Amino acid sequence: MSDHFPSFANGRLVPHGKPAIRADDAGFQLGMSVFDTVLFEDGVLVFLGDHLERLAAGAAELGIPWPPADDPERVLLLLAGEARELGASGPLALRMTLSRGPEDGGPTFAVTVRRVERPADPGVVITLAGEPRRAGDPLGRVKSTNRIAYVRAREEAQRAGAFEALFVSDDGDLLEGTISNVFCVTDGVLSTPSVERGCLPGTSRGRLLALLEEEPLELEGRELEVVVGRVEAAELERANEVFLTNTTGGVIPVVGVLGLRDELPGAAGRVTAELRKRLVAAQVRDRAGN
Repeated sequence: MSDHFPSFANGRLVPHGKPAIRADDAGFQLGMSVFDTVLFEDGVLVFLGDHLERLAAGAAELGIPWPPADDPERVLLLLAGEARELGASGPLALRMTLSRGPEDGGPTFAVTVRRVERPADPGVVITLAGEPRRAGDPLGRVKSTNRIAYVRAREEAQRAGAFEALFVSDDGDLLEGTISNVFCVTDGVLSTPSVERGCLPGTSRGRLLALLEEEPLELEGRELEVVVGRVEAAELERANEVFLTNTTGGVIPVVGVLGLRDELPGAAGRVTAELRKRLVAAQVRDRAGN
């Protein structure tokens, strides 16, 4: 079974290992590009509209024309089909990258494919990133390919034995993970940082908040309160449950925070388990609707 899937760039399939973009592409040289990753499962591109909307918003921030000349949905389905022909039976992550392209050409639209590897239950251990981020940085809301801080923080976390690193702002509040959004459950309150604090508007995060607005969660006889705003880093020490969200992992339970605590319930947490179930159900409905 091969993991050497083809990619796509500017109107053509590109065999694995072959060049796909020009060396003078502004995305390659200057990081003037945005990306988004779509989950392909059971033959469907899950929440595709959400991902395209965020990609378009990021392109507008960087002055990249939208939409690309190649229809994103057609390209994604084409690559998913190619991957399945090579033996990929499980869920796939398809990453779309859109850059300004070279000065004498138009934007570059490229898509790559990889298998999805989900964290196992009961959950993951996380840590805090060593370097703070600027609070309220508007570029934090743009999923650009300028990922140096994210990559370094996650590599450092993994060397320490953690799955993910959470960024703390220079004001002392939680922002996001390197590949995820974060939620805390504390005494009947579910809290998550707002995008205004400088974090990415995750698609799974957004879907989960919308689901809770449509159908509030009852917890011990009262409605779970949902707060989107400033979340202090100290909340990690007080929380009854902590979980992450992202496209490929959905709701990812947390069992410990390095240096702070190691007794979080992970997948056994009541709120975590219920919200994971709701998000999976929403994904199934989305697949059925397609």
